[in-house]
Amino acid sequence: MATIAPGSIDLVIADPPYNETKLKWDKEVKGWLKALLPLMAPHASLWCFGSLRFFMNHKDEFSPDWSIMQEVVWEKQNGAGPPDKGRFNRVHELIVQFRPTAVPPNQIRAHSPMTFDAVARKITARKGPGHRGEYASTGYETQDGGARRARSVQRFKSMHHAAVHPTQKPGELVRMLIESYSNPGDLVLDPFGGSGTTGVSALMAGRRAILIEKLPHFVALCEQRIEEATLQPELIFG
Repeated sequence: MATIAPGSIDLVIADPPYNETKLKWDKEVKGWLKALLPLMAPHASLWCFGSLRFFMNHKDEFSPDWSIMQEVVWEKQNGAGPPDKGRFNRVHELIVQFRPTAVPPNQIRAHSPMTFDAVARKITARKGPGHRGEYASTGYETQDGGARRARSVQRFKSMHHAAVHPTQKPGELVRMLIESYSNPGDLVLDPFGGSGTTGVSALMAGRRAILIEKLPHFVALCEQRIEEATLQPELIFG
């Protein structure tokens, strides 16, 4: 990170190890949040994947430098395995958006996130709670096939059986975050490059990207997937 120009990053997508298993690669990484701060452009934000346990265990690292803006629940089609007795089958992960605390919320770059989620419906004008005033009609579409404003619970199939990395995220999900919180040509940083999904998603969205990855074989995989996406974008995305 020390080689990246200060203030040059327009958006960060991070999927750090959660440090919740005994797997060799699932180890806590320290210092990356503080290292991000000087790199952020005045309008930049951070989207971080994690579990509730992860965010609670790292609350002192996020606070007071980072402030929560919103969270999204990624709902998967299945869980990681049979749940322990007395527990629900866990089929979701959290994606939390943070901004540097020193930056006002209205300064963060954002567009209305759009999706093809069939659950969304048009909301008509009606009297809202006192603290919200009147609700106006929203930009939701009512007919199938039209883009609708994204909901805070997003359903994307996990990458089971298709993943080339243990924690690989769906490309369409990452692309939705990138397109909703950056502009074409912006620079996206992923400090945990993994399989290169952020790089591929940024490329598909017309953005630039910097990926950082510790393990050499995954560095090679990132390079391979991004090169393939450049040559055959219709085949690689995912």
